[in-house]
Amino acid sequence: MSVEDDFRSIVGRMRGWGFKVVEYSGCYGRSNGSSWSAGRPEGHGNHHYVCALNPSQSYIDSLVSSLANGSVVNWFTDMNGVAYLLGTRPMNHFGTGNSSVLAKTRADQPPPGNASASGDMSGNQTYSGTECQHPGDATPWPQKLLDVTFAINAAEFMQWGYSHNRAIMHREWTNRKIDMSWQGDLRGNVKKYMSGSTPPPDTGDDDLPLNQADKDWITNAIKGQLNQYFANGEGNPNTGRIMQAAQNAIANKGPWLVDTMWNEVMPSNADGGNPEKQQAGQKARDTLSSLMTMISRMYR
Repeated sequence: MSVEDDFRSIVGRMRGWGFKVVEYSGCYGRSNGSSWSAGRPEGHGNHHYVCALNPSQSYIDSLVSSLANGSVVNWFTDMNGVAYLLGTRPMNHFGTGNSSVLAKTRADQPPPGNASASGDMSGNQTYSGTECQHPGDATPWPQKLLDVTFAINAAEFMQWGYSHNRAIMHREWTNRKIDMSWQGDLRGNVKKYMSGSTPPPDTGDDDLPLNQADKDWITNAIKGQLNQYFANGEGNPNTGRIMQAAQNAIANKGPWLVDTMWNEVMPSNADGGNPEKQQAGQKARDTLSSLMTMISRMYR
């Protein structure tokens, strides 16, 4: 069986678990021009891609296209819980790192912790990898994003008879990197999928338990702030765009409300550099940031 056939089986396993997997055009056989040292990946490296938590499919598609065209990484996972297979051969995601970590990976042992040295070898020919849609800071990680990432690791390891200990963070490979910024138990969560003790992925939009009163409160608060900057309030076309984005984002109950609305407020410099509208847009973003802080405290 070829490594491409292995990846087809991995995709099938993930779909069997209930995940949506996109086999991106040209994924089977895509590489950085090199080959797997052992004929297949020997571990899996996990990253954050330093990008916005923006649920827009057009935005996500642009990230996926860039990663695939640059032969950057094997997988991408988005905040909506979707996995994208981009390449089945070595990619350019796991450069210089420590051979001592690889030795532990090959022995099905976890790394000792975050790496203390930059490294002495490239890991591109030994580790497959996943880039996650996340800004790489303290922003909370959507559970759907984490779940699909754990599942990729688990599905690969089950295909090749590995243990969960072969899942590593980029920061555990080299001290040059800090990803993933998520600080939870990667290998413990991967193990749950491998043992069948993890429930199917949540495909609903229940990240925040907002009821109608909560939604109305948020909408009215945003509207009140916007009306301070637009004399004719909801009659202004830009205000209408903001309010529609607010309704969509609130309906999705996502912690990405701020980014969603910001991208609606200022799409492709649509305001033509108008200072008044830019000031209004910034005020909207500041207001939303404050609102989301309040909401997160309410439901912590």
